[in-house]
Amino acid sequence: MATLGGALAVAERLPADAAQALTLMARAAFTVALQFTELTGGALMLLASVLAARMLKRP
Repeated sequence: MATLGGALAVAERLPADAAQALTLMARAAFTVALQFTELTGGALMLLASVLAARMLKRP
């Protein structure tokens, strides 16, 4: 499965140690991906606002 929910569903069928490891890794991967998306979106918004400000200042 390629989702956090899918990984958690698979973890329910695993032995306790493997389930805990999979759950921790899946949540960590989700958090990293979310942070990357947040930073990328923020950078693009900043770039767009700078470009818009420069375009609006032109006579």
